[in-house]
Amino acid sequence: MKTYTIALAVIKYRSRYLIAKHPDRRLNPGRWEFLYAMIGGEEPAEDAVLRLVLQKTGLKGKVTKSSDPYVIKTDVNRWIVIPFIVEMFSDRLKADPSYAEMKWVSVSELEDYEDIIDVELLKKKGLL
Repeated sequence: MKTYTIALAVIKYRSRYLIAKHPDRRLNPGRWEFLYAMIGGEEPAEDAVLRLVLQKTGLKGKVTKSSDPYVIKTDVNRWIVIPFIVEMFSDRLKADPSYAEMKWVSVSELEDYEDIIDVELLKKKGLL
């Protein structure tokens, strides 16, 4: 089993959250998710998540909250997830072409996107 560490970006602007949809040609086609950055080397997770947000949205943000890591296991991998709330200064993003779509949704609308696996856990951790 391989182990990976990711910084999960729960990107927030006012009372809405940014989610992104994978295109049909990639891994997890059509799946909606929060953005995340792989962590490696000596880059702090906070820096990795802010770099990711800038690269994928063209916007700058600020880490305002984080929570203890949690683990997701699959048959072949283990993911150590470090969640961060990233507050945005604007919602006028430049959507990254590696995603089919990006959109802002409310907390209640997140329930409609069953593909986003961390919604209930993030609520319990006080991040939504």
